[in-house]
Amino acid sequence: MTEDFNPFALNSYFGASYFCDRKNELNFLQKNIKNRNSTTLISQRRMGKTSLIQHLFHSLPPKHIGISIDIMSTTSRRDLLNTLTTAIAINVPSQSSFGKKVWDFIRSMQPNISFDPLTGSPQVSINITTPNDDNYIESIFNFLEIQPQKIVIAIDEFQQILNYPEENTDAWLRTFIQKLNNVIFIFSGSRTHLMSELFSNPARPFYRSTQFINLEKIDSKEYTKFIIKHFKKSKRKIPSKIVSEILDWTYGHTYYVQALCSRIYDMDVQEIDSQTWKTAAYEILKSEESVFLKFRDLLPTNQWKLMKAIAIESKVYKPTANKFTTKHKLGTSATVLKSLKALINKDMLYIGYSEDEQKFYSTNDVFFERWAQWRNYP
Repeated sequence: MTEDFNPFALNSYFGASYFCDRKNELNFLQKNIKNRNSTTLISQRRMGKTSLIQHLFHSLPPKHIGISIDIMSTTSRRDLLNTLTTAIAINVPSQSSFGKKVWDFIRSMQPNISFDPLTGSPQVSINITTPNDDNYIESIFNFLEIQPQKIVIAIDEFQQILNYPEENTDAWLRTFIQKLNNVIFIFSGSRTHLMSELFSNPARPFYRSTQFINLEKIDSKEYTKFIIKHFKKSKRKIPSKIVSEILDWTYGHTYYVQALCSRIYDMDVQEIDSQTWKTAAYEILKSEESVFLKFRDLLPTNQWKLMKAIAIESKVYKPTANKFTTKHKLGTSATVLKSLKALINKDMLYIGYSEDEQKFYSTNDVFFERWAQWRNYP
C-alpha cells in the first residue's frame, strides 16, 4: 500500500508510524512521569524536541493530560501567564468535566477571551489583564495540582525566563513548583549553555531539581531503516549507501534530514541515487539563499564575516587563533570575541563539546553551513 502524502514531517506530528526511534528517550520520559519526576530536555535547535514531546503526549496513559507551551516569544511574567492559560484552554476539551472546571477557573480570572466568529471556539489568545500576574500563575498551578488527572506540562525554550524584566523569575517559579506532586514538568530548550546555567549551576534555584536528557542525533541505523521503509511504501528504492550520504551531508540532524528526504520524496523519482539527493539539496540551498543573504544585510559586517567563516570551517575550536582569523580576514582577536559574543546572544551560533570535552563553535543552521561552503567552493 502506497502512502498518499509525504511521510517526512517537518513541523507536524503525523503519529507513531511517522516518528523515528527515540525509544530510549521516550521510555525515560515515561518513567519520570510515572515516578513524578520532572525532566530537563536539552538539544541543539531543530533536533526534534517538539516532536518528541508530541509523541510522548500521544502515548500518555489514561487520566493524564499533556499541556505544551512555547515561551520563546514571551517577554514577561504576564506573557507567561497568558501563554500558559491559553495552552490549558486549548489542550483540555471544553465539554469534558475537567474542561468545564478549567473554563470556570479561567473565567474567574476575568480574562479577555477571543472567539472564532465562525466556529465559536476560543482562538489562540487569552489575555488576562491584572496587576497580580504572579499570584494568578501560582493559582493556576495550584488549581491543576488538586485535579484527579495527572498533569504533564512541557515548557519549551524555558531559558527565555532569563530575559524577563522581573528579577529572579527562576527562584520565584521554583518556590511553588517544588510543592507540586500532581503536576510534572518537562523543561526544554535549545540554547544549551543557558539551560545548563539554569539547571547545572549550584547557585541556581533549579539546580538538581530535574532529571536530564541531552537529545542527540537519531541512531543512523534506525534512521536508515525508517527512510528506506517510507520510500518502499511508495514503491521507490533508496539504497542504504545513498541514505548514508544524506545523513552525512545533514550531520544526521533531524530537521535537515527530514527536509532533504521530503524534497527527494516530492521529486517522484523511482530509484534514488547520489545525483537525485544532490539535486534536491541544491534546490533547497537555492530556495534558502535569499534568507541567508538577509543575514548579511541585517548583521554588522564583522559578525557576518565571522558567522560565514565558522560555517565554512564547520567547527571552530579556537576562533581567535591567528591561523583562523588570518585565513578569513576577521581582524583582531578583540573584534572576533566581540562578534562571537553578539552572535551567541542572537542565537546564531551553537556552543558544543567534542567527545574529549573541547569546546567548539558552529552555526545553528546546517543548510546555512552547507550554503556557505558551496558559495565558497573554488
